[in-house]
Amino acid sequence: MYKRQVVNKAFEIVRIFEKLGIKPTFTCTPYYAINNLVKFGDHIASCESSAVTYFNSVIGARTNRESGQSGLISALVGRTPEFGFHLDENRKGRVLIDVQAKLEDDADYSSLGFQVGKKIGPEVPVFVGLENPNDAELKALSNSLALTGGIALFHAVDITPEAKTLEDAFHGDKPEDKLTITQNDIENTYNELTTGSGEVKTIVAGCPHLNLSELEEFAKMLDGKKIKEGVKVWLFTAAFVYEIAKSKGIIDKIESAGARVYRDTCPLLLDGLKKKPELVATNAAKQAYYGKSFIPDTYFYFGNTKKIIKAAFTGRWE
Repeated sequence: MYKRQVVNKAFEIVRIFEKLGIKPTFTCTPYYAINNLVKFGDHIASCESSAVTYFNSVIGARTNRESGQSGLISALVGRTPEFGFHLDENRKGRVLIDVQAKLEDDADYSSLGFQVGKKIGPEVPVFVGLENPNDAELKALSNSLALTGGIALFHAVDITPEAKTLEDAFHGDKPEDKLTITQNDIENTYNELTTGSGEVKTIVAGCPHLNLSELEEFAKMLDGKKIKEGVKVWLFTAAFVYEIAKSKGIIDKIESAGARVYRDTCPLLLDGLKKKPELVATNAAKQAYYGKSFIPDTYFYFGNTKKIIKAAFTGRWE
């Protein structure tokens, strides 16, 4: 009864927002919803933690970490306070991050962000040594930097738009500090966030929400195969991404294997993980980190996408 009341109240709020002209998207990756509407140098107001980092860093727009209330006020008046990351001087890099580890997929980038955030806190890191990361990897990095360090902006030399050179990233100054990340640091994240042992019962991916290329990757790995009986595979994305994936036949390939694709919700809110103790495998540091406290009696394996899909077919963590 209580849950129904909460849901009804939530939809009432959504209807009010729609009357104000707000477009509900229910996603932690709103930058995909607005697709090219926010451009380099634009001043915006965003409140989702990893989205703030992505907007500032990957797109090069300018936002502070707003609350829901302050973001709404900015929408109503068409203005946002001119301070923080809206100002050039505060977007200067502070700490040089020398990456001496081989990063092969988004889980490795998730691990990288987890370690850097823990070690430097809410500074502006400048990465060197990254090898042409794709969008999913930059999304994962943004997510974990925000998770452990509250980091709202990073630069990656010759990758992100405000860091064509090291000098650009530091605005001509020298770094205030330097941090070296090794392969051991990346492995330490996997070890720290793996909190269980035994048979895998559930696979969860989509923290933050999967983009189209990630869904395509899952479809390729699952196409024509069947998930082991008794193992659940839950993928999470936004409704507008889901619709595109559905039109391309991607969703059908995933679901034919026995997986489910949820949209416009968060795996941490799903009741199916809260009804009994579970051993969950995930490729997202944030999912494993928050899952320990959000979902009682649930334990996690943290690994890359290939590893969690292998567990979907075998029920084992190898």
